[in-house]
Amino acid sequence: MKRSQYKVTRTILCLYLFALPICCRAQSREIDSVKNLLTKATDDTSRVELLLSLANFLRGIEIERSKRLEYDALSLSVKIRFERGKIESLIGLASSYSRMGQKDTALMYNQQALMLAEKLNDTRAIAQSLNHLGVLARRSGEYDKAAALHRKALKIAEDIHDDTLLSYILKNLATLYILIRQYDYALEIFQYALTIATKIHDKEGMAIATGNIGFIYTELNQLDSALAYCKESLTLNEKLGNKRGMTIVFSQLATIYLRQKKFNQAALFAQQSLALGQRIQQEESEPYIILAFVAIEEKKYYVADSLFQLSLQKVALTGNPPYNRLSIYQGFYQLAKLQGNSKKALVWLEQSNQLSDSINSNERIKRINELQMRYDKQQNEEKIRVLQAERQVQIISFSIIVGITAVFVLILLRANRKRKVAFNKLTEAKNELEESYQHINAVNGEIERKNMQLQHNLDELRRTQTQLVQAEKMAALGTLVAGVAHELNTPIGVAVTAASTLQTRTRDFVKRFTEGGLKKSELEQYVQTADTGADLTLRNLERAANLIQSFKQVAVDQTRDDVREFRLGAYLQEIVTSLQPMVKITKHRIVLDVPAEVRMVNYPGALSQIITNLVQNALKHAFEGFRDDGTMTIAVSPMTDEQVTITFSDNGRGIPADIKPRIFDPFFTTKPGEQGGTGLGLHISYNLATQKMGGAMQVESEEGAGTTFIVQLPTIHLTDY
Repeated sequence: MKRSQYKVTRTILCLYLFALPICCRAQSREIDSVKNLLTKATDDTSRVELLLSLANFLRGIEIERSKRLEYDALSLSVKIRFERGKIESLIGLASSYSRMGQKDTALMYNQQALMLAEKLNDTRAIAQSLNHLGVLARRSGEYDKAAALHRKALKIAEDIHDDTLLSYILKNLATLYILIRQYDYALEIFQYALTIATKIHDKEGMAIATGNIGFIYTELNQLDSALAYCKESLTLNEKLGNKRGMTIVFSQLATIYLRQKKFNQAALFAQQSLALGQRIQQEESEPYIILAFVAIEEKKYYVADSLFQLSLQKVALTGNPPYNRLSIYQGFYQLAKLQGNSKKALVWLEQSNQLSDSINSNERIKRINELQMRYDKQQNEEKIRVLQAERQVQIISFSIIVGITAVFVLILLRANRKRKVAFNKLTEAKNELEESYQHINAVNGEIERKNMQLQHNLDELRRTQTQLVQAEKMAALGTLVAGVAHELNTPIGVAVTAASTLQTRTRDFVKRFTEGGLKKSELEQYVQTADTGADLTLRNLERAANLIQSFKQVAVDQTRDDVREFRLGAYLQEIVTSLQPMVKITKHRIVLDVPAEVRMVNYPGALSQIITNLVQNALKHAFEGFRDDGTMTIAVSPMTDEQVTITFSDNGRGIPADIKPRIFDPFFTTKPGEQGGTGLGLHISYNLATQKMGGAMQVESEEGAGTTFIVQLPTIHLTDY
């Protein structure tokens, strides 16, 4: 047993020594560059800002050094009366002490920062301080207070349109939902935070968001998704040189592999987390717990017992969430059970059940529900206040109108008896009426301004939609150009090679003829070579010419909006020929079933765009990741002399029933951001078929059974022909 414990210790030490130079190398250049700027700073204000920048960078690497830099920045800010520097320094010190587990000191610095920010009316600093106070409340188990502080900070960040601060607050609010096991809310907020961090290129924010999304998927037992997000987070943290983040992600990866029963990989990542945590003096209990469970699987019970004891000490020191303590109790129970110690197993089982009941008690559930109900109540109260204000305005307006009418009636009734009084009242009524008219004119002016603004926004939206549609068309045409250019390389290259060979043989022949030593066999060989070369050149040039002719007709039609007469079968063949370079790189194929006699007078360019979009849609969505040898069938069946039906079908994965009603909506895509997808392909095809070509388009599909698009078009477009 002692030998096994020695092996574990030796492995941890080796990994620590191996990881040390790798982790230090990435951030050393960053630190040196900030130091160089610090020595060249021209004024004390710049020195404060650079000190805080360096401290923020070192917070996840060397916490003590970061704290000293923040003290230096605070002292210099006080000396030069740089109020913004004071606030940033106080917030930084609060964050450092919070990470070190000294909550009271962190709370003191946070409250000082909030008081100074409120005195200066610095809204951003107020939001930062409120957010940090929320973090401290969360770590103290005051979840309702933490939620209120985070939401207050969130409201300020939204009002000042600060995406960086908004992303940071969202991550802390989502972390709160994780602690109370509201994983759906947490996942939604972290995904929103990831979107904002990606938009503003916040690498640290992206690393935190992806890591926490991976944690949530782990808790939901969606381990493949969890693994993908954790690996992405690890890559981002490595690029940033964030040792603290790497430590957390290593531990999370170890948890995932442990649940997948990949014990060697789980042990490796747990040891890496442990080594790096020791390096930055921020050890957690999770790696010890994971290594203990791995030791149980390897039947190294003495090692497992030692690791559980050590992890229990770490939980007591760091104040980790109670779920870690619960995992330790469950591990002790499992270990005692395997060792046959029933009495000890019963003790640990009782402690585990008591802690589990405490975590999942009705009081905790009630607190969670109250937290959500309080938030919903705040939203409802805000709506009620708005409605009451609108109602009050309506009542005031109605009262003014009623009052004016009443005054006017009284003036008419008493005109003969009290002319002087009536005149005075009429004058007063006139003044009130003028004020009302001025108010109404002002309201009308505001309404007109709003209408103009809305019309401007609508025009801008239409222009943007037109540009997107044109960009989609040009993207499809660009794909055709690239494919045809690639396809032309082969026949033209063969023709050039044949012509070059023929030229060389001809020169040799002329030389032999001039020298007078030409033999009959050489003449026959030259004639045969010339005939073969000419035939090879002609066949490949004809092939290139056919490709160019097909592409030329399709490309011209796609860039022009003319109505013309064309043979449907021949034109569909030209479209398919121009699309072959795109399809040829796969094992998929296009089958045509078109009668030769069908003629149409319509927009050929629109038809080409529809077929191109359907082929691209099938390649990207129907076959990708489903099958490698798909078949796309284009069939034409004349319904009457005035109408024809074109069906495009594939044997791909089909469309799920819940998204089928939305496939023709603009910007709807199941692969957002992938391979340049915009969600406009099917929307453009539908509009071209129904509006441009005067027909109809519908879809039939079952998941796993392929998809069929049915396009019904008039053979003669009477509107424009």
